[in-house]
Amino acid sequence: MFGDPIVKAAETFKESSNIRTSQITLSSMPAPSSSLFPQTLTITEPPRLLVSKTNGTPQFTLKGGRGFNYQIDTSTNLTNWSSLGIITITNQNGTAPIIETNAPAADQRFYRAVLP
Repeated sequence: MFGDPIVKAAETFKESSNIRTSQITLSSMPAPSSSLFPQTLTITEPPRLLVSKTNGTPQFTLKGGRGFNYQIDTSTNLTNWSSLGIITITNQNGTAPIIETNAPAADQRFYRAVLP
């Protein structure tokens, strides 16, 4: 009816933002309507929290896209989250340290990085 679908996939790494992006485009020839085809899905690599330990104290580093803002949240139960603050990654390697100087005493503490 509209022809076989054409699928194109590409993965790129942008050094300017230090982000890996994958794009998948689905189109049909001939296209039934320009409002329906082609359709592109863009998937951007999510931020990562890296953990290390120095003198028994956990150290966190956020790895993400340069120029991106990330909200750092904390929780003791994975249900109720509180914002620790916003971090903007500005360096070439796409990392930023997370420093929590007044962490409350707790048996367990969870961290996450999200786009605000």
